[in-house]
Order: sequence, then structure tokens, then C-alpha cells
Amino acid sequence: MNDDFFALVDTDALKALSGQPSASGAAMLLVDTHGLIRAQTAAAGELLELENGDLLASALSDEAVALVEDCASGGGANSMTEHLDVGDCRLTVVPHPDGALVALEPQPLRLPRGLSYVCGDTLNASIARLYDLAAKASDPALAAALSREMFRLQRMAFHVTELLDPPVFGTINAHDCELSRLCSDVADQILRRLPEDRCDCIMTSVPMRCSSYVDAVRLRAALYNLLLNAVAVSSDPGSVTFTLTCETRPAFEDETLEYAVMTVCDRGPGLSPERFRSAVSAWCTSMSARERMRLTASGMQPGLGLAFAQLVAQAHEGTLTCAQRPGGGTEMRLAIPLFEPLTKLAPGRSIRSDFVRPMSVEDVELSIL
Repeated sequence: MNDDFFALVDTDALKALSGQPSASGAAMLLVDTHGLIRAQTAAAGELLELENGDLLASALSDEAVALVEDCASGGGANSMTEHLDVGDCRLTVVPHPDGALVALEPQPLRLPRGLSYVCGDTLNASIARLYDLAAKASDPALAAALSREMFRLQRMAFHVTELLDPPVFGTINAHDCELSRLCSDVADQILRRLPEDRCDCIMTSVPMRCSSYVDAVRLRAALYNLLLNAVAVSSDPGSVTFTLTCETRPAFEDETLEYAVMTVCDRGPGLSPERFRSAVSAWCTSMSARERMRLTASGMQPGLGLAFAQLVAQAHEGTLTCAQRPGGGTEMRLAIPLFEPLTKLAPGRSIRSDFVRPMSVEDVELSIL
């Protein structure tokens, strides 16, 4: 069915659709101007349980049908969130000579909020208990150790909340932020925590001065985790590189969109595609037992960094990709669109003071478990 579908699809329309991050790997349909399905991929047939010749309106909401009909009758490309029986899907539609080309991408399953509350209550009870023990401890070393564990559980509680109820663009706390300053601050924070003999292992190159509409706290934490993973497996001078660049990527029709690309490279053993998928989808650490022991011995805790980084990329309608480096090592690329700022700063207020303010390690260190 997929071969028949792609044989009917106009190349320009398919290129416009596949250029959208939200339509990558989605179920696709070709709909004529009367709303009838002319062709569909196997994934679309399974998702909607419709056959060629059926009306798309029998499976979609009135709002989604209106969006498709407008595009098929000469309107432009558009997208929305569609609520199906199987869950939420991102619906993207682009014009086609025979009507409209539609893509449906199922969104990550949001677990019941009750589960988030149960996890939160359990962690909060443990945090409160550690706080009491640390306050009563007569040994300063024991009190410090209990406090560190308390902060670790606080970070875990935040992580669990984020992963159980993922944020999406439009609900994140996004503001206009200078990304070059943000990247520099993240690298400086990592370097301050490293032993003196490893303080030159990171080479930072963020010459660009570009701003984007982002959640600075979440993005900062995601970059912190990516750098922390790289430092854990690379110790030689300059073995970790951190760069900020801009890329132009295709968007709807003949439009393009600028992306800020933050790249972290290391010279470690490398991260296979299977381990990367496992790390971002199963909430399990991608590090080996030896790597975890080494990181723990240095005072840093391994954990859910990659899963959180991908969550942040998706919340900004961006991507997180992983590639093997020639000669060994891993290249992680976090790309986010450079949206136009939607807010104006009041006179006398600075972006840096509001959104890139100095924060303690405990505010952003999210590598746990």
C-alpha cells in the first residue's frame, strides 16, 4: 500500500510535508477536493481504520475536516492537534494538485496525572524525612551527605513530573533569550565542577549572537545534561566540543526556517542508535556500569539526561539527534527553531537578568538515578 501511495503523491507536496519535524515518519493520506481518501499509507489505515474511497470526515473532528477542506480548495498549509480515540495526534496538511496531503503523527502518551501525584508524594515524603535527619545530624559530614541526597531527590521529583506530563510549545515558560550567553554559562558551570586536571577538556565555540523564544531554564538543563554525559566519557584536553551554529531548513511550501543548532561532541566509546533510542524512550541510562561508577566517583550522578533533553527539544518543536563520530565518539545535536520574539521587555529590564540569571548547580543539575 505504501508503494501505491507514494506513486500517486506529488513530489513537491511530499517534500513540503516531509520537511516538517512534526510530520517525520507520520501516517499519510491523499485526500481529494470532495474529502474522499484517494490513497493512504498502511500506518494511516491502521490509525483511522478507513479504506480508500471513504470520507475522511467520518474519522476526524469538524475542525480538522475544515482545515483539510480549506487546504484542498486552494488554501495554504496548516497544522493542529487532533484528538482521536487512540490518543492525540499532530495533523499537518499541505496543498496537493489533486486535493490535499495529510499527515497524522501520534503524540507521546501522557500518563494519568494521578501517577505523577503518587510519585511526587512519595518523593516529597522522602525529601522531608532527609531534611529532618540533616537538621538533627551532629556530624557535619553526615549532614552534608544527607543534604546532597535531599537535593538529588528534589531533582528526581522534577524529572518525574516532566516526563510523566511532558510540556509542549505554548505551555512552556518561553521568553526571548540570548542563546550564545546561555551556552557559555552552561559550559562555565560544568568546568567549575571539574577537577583541576580536567578543566580544559571542554572546547566551547559559541561566537554567534542569536536569540530565540525559549524556556531558558529547561533548555539550560538539557544542555547541561548533554555536556555532563560527554565529560563523563572524555577526559583529554579538548576532547569535548560545544558549538552553537545556525542552519536553514525547509518549511512549508517554498518557505525555510532558521534553526539554532547546539552540538556536543565527545571522544568516548560512542552511543549506538539502539542505546540512544533506549535512553530517550525507556527512561533508562545509556551509560555502562563502568561509566556510571566513574561518574559517581567524580561526584556526579548519571541518569535521565538524554530523555529530558529530547523532551525539551520536542517542547520547542525542535529535534535531538545522535550520530557516531569518525574515529570514535558521539555527536549530539539539539536544534530548535529561531522564532520571532513574542514579547517585549519593559524599559530598563535586560534579557540576561531575567532569563539567564546565575543559578546554582542544584537549580539545573538534572542527571539523576
